Amino acid sequence: ENTRKVFVVVPAERRAGRSTLSWALGHLCGGATTVVVTHVHVPPQMIPVMGAKFHASKLSSEQVSSFRRMERDKADKMLDDYVHQCRKTKVRCEKLVIEKEDVASGLVELIGLCGITELVVSAAADRQYSTKLDRPVCRTAASIMQRAGPSCKIWFVCKEQLICTR
Repeated sequence: ENTRKVFVVVPAERRAGRSTLSWALGHLCGGATTVVVTHVHVPPQMIPVMGAKFHASKLSSEQVSSFRRMERDKADKMLDDYVHQCRKTKVRCEKLVIEKEDVASGLVELIGLCGITELVVSAAADRQYSTKLDRPVCRTAASIMQRAGPSCKIWFVCKEQLICTR
């Protein structure tokens, strides 16, 4: 069956992406829509070892990969908060976590790989919201706006308001 999939980009921090997801749930999700809560995990370069922090290049690959795996699992768990938000509104939900040094590049790549046609992205932090806001101000969103494939419709939102579409 052909379910509509709306990909909603969220940061791992709890609640930071809540208003973006709320907007998507309120405006794009009717019928057989599945929301895909999408997060790009940027692997940490500085890694704590016994109370000090070391650059990844100075440590063994085992130390680096085990720490990064823990961090990725943490990010994945934080997304459960968003999944719960979807379930409360009776909307089907999936989680998608990818790892990439650069969030915008990761998302642009994902649009191509997964054939994403509908994407919801935060245009700015909620605290930056103003009625004059008419385009994405955060670097990631602006970059996605320029680089994403043309077959993907993108909604840029801030503080549960639609800022612009592409």
